[in-house]
Amino acid sequence: MLLNRLAELLAQRKIKISRMSVETSLSRTTLTSLSQNNSQRADFDTLNTILNYLKITPEEFFYYSPIDIDIKSSFDEEDSFNIFEEPSIFLFISKYGVNVGTIEYTAVVSKKEDESTIKFNFESTDFGQNDIDFLSEIPTYILDTFFKSKVIKKLDKYVDLMNPPSSSKYIFSSTNFGFLTVNPFYTDSPF
Repeated sequence: MLLNRLAELLAQRKIKISRMSVETSLSRTTLTSLSQNNSQRADFDTLNTILNYLKITPEEFFYYSPIDIDIKSSFDEEDSFNIFEEPSIFLFISKYGVNVGTIEYTAVVSKKEDESTIKFNFESTDFGQNDIDFLSEIPTYILDTFFKSKVIKKLDKYVDLMNPPSSSKYIFSSTNFGFLTVNPFYTDSPF
């Protein structure tokens, strides 16, 4: 897993993306995508501008781990979506390209008829010591940032598939993610 530490570096320096955008002439969209590790690639001119602006080296900007985490869900395939089936999110863990484990999180989804909030409460169904050992090699802040953004994308897709008529937000919570503590977070989602 190769990730950048832009969000962390900006937070340490108390620099907002909007300020960096103005001072570097890099688009805010580009910087936001990079800071969330959602960008598939960045060109050398952009990276050079960022490194010079922050006065750091590539070694300080990037984080590398031989551990890769591929996140999939039980509702990735729209044609197999079943509204009556509780959603699951799977973490496929590999090291140096070899599969070393899979963790499944199953959600209990609840929605009160009189509210516009959908609650997802995830529990791990098969978290083993082997998974802990591999994931402990990755700093918690990297897992939290990486994992959280990927799960939000999956939940957005699930909510879109459910097509609730009046929902305006959902709540995600977990009592046991095993390898990191994820506090409940709220997101407004345009349904």
